[in-house]
Amino acid sequence: MSTLSSNSPKQSAVVLPPAPPIFYGRDELVDDIVQTILLSQKSAVNTREHIVITGDAGIGKTSIGLAIFNDSRIAKHFGDARHWVWCDQPFTIQQLLEHISDSLADIPKSNDRLRDVELFLQQNEVPRIIGLDNFETIWDPLDEVAKSTLEQVLFKLASIPKLTLLLTTRSRMYPANGRVRWHKLDPIEPLHLDAARETFMSISKHVDDHLDDVLRAIDYVPLAVVLLASYGQVGYTTSQILDFWNREQTRCLEFGEDRLSSLNTSIRVSLHGSLMRSCPDALTLLSIVACLPCGIKYDNLEKVAPLIDNVYRVATTTIQTSLMQHSAGVLRMHSTVRSYMLHYHPLDASHKSELRAFYFQLIEQAGHDPETGNIPVSAVQMLYQEESNAQAIILDALEHSLDTTTVLASTNFSNYLISNIPRLEVAKRTIEVLESHPSSATDALLPLCWLCFGKLYLRLDEYPESINATQMAEKGYRQLNQSHGAAKSSFQLAEIYRLCGKSNQAIELITKACKDFEDAADTCGMSSCHRQLAIIHSESGKNTEALQDVIEAQKICPRHEACIMESKLTLGRMYRESNPSKAIELLTEAREYFQLHGPLLKAAICLYQRSIAHLLRKDYEQAEAGLNEAREDFKRLGNHAQVAFCIYYQAGLHSGRGSFRKALELYEQARVMFEQMGNIGSVGFCLRGQGQALAKLRRVDDAMKVYGKAVEQLGMAEGREAFVEIYKKEMLEISEMRVGILDHIRVNWYYVLMVVFLLVSVTFSLINV
Repeated sequence: MSTLSSNSPKQSAVVLPPAPPIFYGRDELVDDIVQTILLSQKSAVNTREHIVITGDAGIGKTSIGLAIFNDSRIAKHFGDARHWVWCDQPFTIQQLLEHISDSLADIPKSNDRLRDVELFLQQNEVPRIIGLDNFETIWDPLDEVAKSTLEQVLFKLASIPKLTLLLTTRSRMYPANGRVRWHKLDPIEPLHLDAARETFMSISKHVDDHLDDVLRAIDYVPLAVVLLASYGQVGYTTSQILDFWNREQTRCLEFGEDRLSSLNTSIRVSLHGSLMRSCPDALTLLSIVACLPCGIKYDNLEKVAPLIDNVYRVATTTIQTSLMQHSAGVLRMHSTVRSYMLHYHPLDASHKSELRAFYFQLIEQAGHDPETGNIPVSAVQMLYQEESNAQAIILDALEHSLDTTTVLASTNFSNYLISNIPRLEVAKRTIEVLESHPSSATDALLPLCWLCFGKLYLRLDEYPESINATQMAEKGYRQLNQSHGAAKSSFQLAEIYRLCGKSNQAIELITKACKDFEDAADTCGMSSCHRQLAIIHSESGKNTEALQDVIEAQKICPRHEACIMESKLTLGRMYRESNPSKAIELLTEAREYFQLHGPLLKAAICLYQRSIAHLLRKDYEQAEAGLNEAREDFKRLGNHAQVAFCIYYQAGLHSGRGSFRKALELYEQARVMFEQMGNIGSVGFCLRGQGQALAKLRRVDDAMKVYGKAVEQLGMAEGREAFVEIYKKEMLEISEMRVGILDHIRVNWYYVLMVVFLLVSVTFSLINV
């Protein structure tokens, strides 16, 4: 509140609060509102706009309002006629008018306080602005009759010439809407990262590498940032504060009882407002959405909350109180409100059961074993949009209701991740819980969990961890006398050993797996074994054997469409060099199938293999476009090995175009990636590529050194003997190139010396003349 304008005969003893001393990231918003106010002041009474600032608890509405009131342009225009009224208590309308009159001046008082205020303002007609902070504190407790009376008060104030009203409120229901012309701003958002950093560091200097993690955990909500930063004033580092938050959540944001020193108090005020009390199911819906870190799609409300009648009306109530936000078709809440709800208002069993049923069904639709194929892309896309929520639901179920349904949901979720973007948290936690809570009902599923865990590690190109997990799966299956599961484990181990350059061990394991698949009458498994053998033989340069393996795979599983397309993918790979046109045709057909039925990783592999066929046919533009697209797909899917292979072939593409220096750079980038994965065979291929590029650049000595390293690497990789011999022959050719270069240099020097001799002779002849 402030003194009156100098044009007024009386002065108020109440002083306008200052601008907030710590205020970052809101300059543009404040500027927009200030310009709106000043522009509106030039309008007629019936077209003048008044301001409502809405937003969630602790979002900074009061700070924004005070920054506006203390802005130099507002100060210049309104002078001392800037009046701020704190509405921290549920005043009656009469009490509110008392506070407004106190903020104005010692005006004459009668029994009609509204009339007193009106007369005073009409008699002192100067540009004036009145702020009513936390207006919902007054508004929410009123019944409909009282609200109508308060709306009449606002309407009469808004009708005063040159007067602008500014309200801050959590409620998104504008009072006297239709009678007062409100400038409707979007609800206030949390701070951006840079502003949150500046806010935190202006309070605490004990900052380490975890500052951004702290700010991210609290969704950049200003009050939460300020309160957590306060711990830094007594020596806590951001690492310690993050640990504190992870353990205590919003309980560590209580420094007092009022709303500015306790975020819990501020949230509690919103939860206990009259609007929330008038809709008991609103609290339940908040508890449901609190279980979902990414919020819930508005269209799915009836599916996740089938026990709540008229759930869309209930959702509207939570939005009106600013406890939830509705943006881009999704209902979500800030992490601070979510933390409060999870701790103080946990979801009851009946609603939690319905929530799990929805997500477990979603997971099952998108989480079939990727080897079986025919996973609807639409189901995968739906789960992709709900992935964090699904993970949260599974982790909660693992902690509170461990049963076969939960474990199967976990393995289905792992299958989905294997074909998309792999993450380890759910699979790891599932194994931990199963091992710490042995049960006859769930123990039989432990080997399957280990197998999924191994597949996830394999997708992340972490081969030692993948081998360990897969061996645990095989051991478990053997103990349970489940040869079919053991066969899957052996097959997976074979794939890992192949990638590590251990082809002999891979062949031995595939042979064992194929026998177990045959005993289990699993023709798809047998077909997969033959395709894997085809890849190993192809990588060893044994193309005849590789082709025979693919033909055998097709014979074994002729009627399974996913199996047929897998064979076409492998055949396309076989035909890349001998018949690239046929390879392109097969890979295009397979890619179209996998794009429709999944997994999308296989669709990306088809594109990658097709691009190599284009490269070998010297269709450089098509090859480049395909490799770029495949590389982005693999990057998005978290398949670092395939990203490295794309880079390797991009290097070959640049070499084919004569850009040898760019090729050297890319070969080195791929080499480092393969080396980190332990793929020694591919490291050798990259070194050979570098050697070829160096030879083209006439750097023969460097080329010979690099070729030597390539031969050494491939010598350590099983099944690469043919390539070693080829590389040794290429080294001889490069060595002969060195002799040719030396001879060329000798000839050139001979001609240079002859020219020099002739020039000297001519010079002496001229001198003598």
